Amino acid sequence: MIRHRRIKCFGVGESHLEQMLPDLIRRGRQPSVGITVHAATITLRITAEGSSPEECFAAMAPTIATIHECLGSLVYGEEDDELEDAVVRLLGERGRTLATAEWGTRGLLANVLGKASLATDEYLAGLVLKNTGALGQMLGESGELISRQGHASAAVAEAMAVRIRQQYGSDYGLAVGPFPIATPGTTTGDAAEPPEYFFALATPNKVMVKSSTVASHPSIWIPRAAKQALNLLRLELIDRR
Repeated sequence: MIRHRRIKCFGVGESHLEQMLPDLIRRGRQPSVGITVHAATITLRITAEGSSPEECFAAMAPTIATIHECLGSLVYGEEDDELEDAVVRLLGERGRTLATAEWGTRGLLANVLGKASLATDEYLAGLVLKNTGALGQMLGESGELISRQGHASAAVAEAMAVRIRQQYGSDYGLAVGPFPIATPGTTTGDAAEPPEYFFALATPNKVMVKSSTVASHPSIWIPRAAKQALNLLRLELIDRR
């Protein structure tokens, strides 16, 4: 018999992750470990042979333990788990709630979180913004940040996270600001530094703002940005255990 098990990871690139798993992905190893990447999620596929399903899964156990030991919090789930599933599960375990505000991700956060929390109450609301007028209205008194800092700034992403948390009375406010407008000299392969976008998490005690760049192919920008925001919240929830 042959059995498989998939472990899902997020937070580093494929080559970096391979370096963190000494000897596990070499050709001819038993059980074998394959690695695939899709929309910035890395999947490790463990395959074992045996005379029964139980024997196959028992043969996988030491390899799975090594993966968890080497990768730690980079591992977020198994099989069909997505980051939004991990986040909603952690929110439920801790009795916490979430609201989101997003621009660059075009509603993807609200979409995936809404589906993951269909039967639960952890995800309260999601606001999708498309222009500076709507952003200014959402920020209220903090709207002057747009003219002073620019709409695609760390300060605005921070204010979005704080405001959405206040607006819906949630424990956490998660925000993704707009992507910067592409200009000559900012595309992948050019010498100039690729422009940044910002995402932020507001908690009852603090606000965290992170940045990333649009250095990869445009098709990956939206799913990667959504996953970066979700992963920021996931790591915070893990730390709050």
